[in-house]
Amino acid sequence: CFAPLLLLICIPDISSNMSATNSERNKNYCTTLHHAAPLCTRRKKTLWNLNFVLESGRTFTKPLFKAFYNGPGVTINSDRNAYRLPLYHRLDIGVQFNKKRSKGIERSFGIHIYNTYAHKNIYGVILNYDMNTNKYSYKYLVAFPIMPSFNYRISF
Repeated sequence: CFAPLLLLICIPDISSNMSATNSERNKNYCTTLHHAAPLCTRRKKTLWNLNFVLESGRTFTKPLFKAFYNGPGVTINSDRNAYRLPLYHRLDIGVQFNKKRSKGIERSFGIHIYNTYAHKNIYGVILNYDMNTNKYSYKYLVAFPIMPSFNYRISF
């Protein structure tokens, strides 16, 4: 089955690393594949989408402990942005069915799945301080593990 194929690979410029910030990700890789399949299916216009994203984890500053001296405690932190969350990666898959009817009316229906293999990507860190041990405990904040999406559009 031969049909038009579009492949995009984007790798941003990672050579300039002036200072690490909260949103700094020094390794980004994304691949997008769009495949229009007019000969493979019974429908005239079917569009398949495949999107893979791989990014290094966000940096963060880790509080180490609290120091107390004549009053409220002062948090002693690690070096700024010295720690990094694990890799972020996901695979999105979708299909869009388009149909053109008479009188210029177009309909489309799409089914898409975000993060298809349900990887638990860590979005952030929640810190809890234990006064008895004078230590911090960490809990990872995970965004949506998998999310389906449906859409229906009418154009006239």
